Amino acid sequence: MNIKIELLRKTVADLICQNIDNWLEIDANSIVDTKATEILKEIQTVIQSNMDDFDMIEEIVCIFEKNEIDAGLCHDFG
Repeated sequence: MNIKIELLRKTVADLICQNIDNWLEIDANSIVDTKATEILKEIQTVIQSNMDDFDMIEEIVCIFEKNEIDAGLCHDFG
């Protein structure tokens, strides 16, 4: 772990977030809609699988975590 790189990474990420509207012309709706559709497809695949209920929920929570979506603490058994 390199502390300088980690601090730099956070600073750069913050700067990008603060100035993204000024630097880039992006269609946020199309990006978010596409990502949401991909996540829903992943969840649909899990729901249509033969997993038991616990494993199914665990897999859906993993999909949320992979996409940096907070699933809440209710599922945290750690």
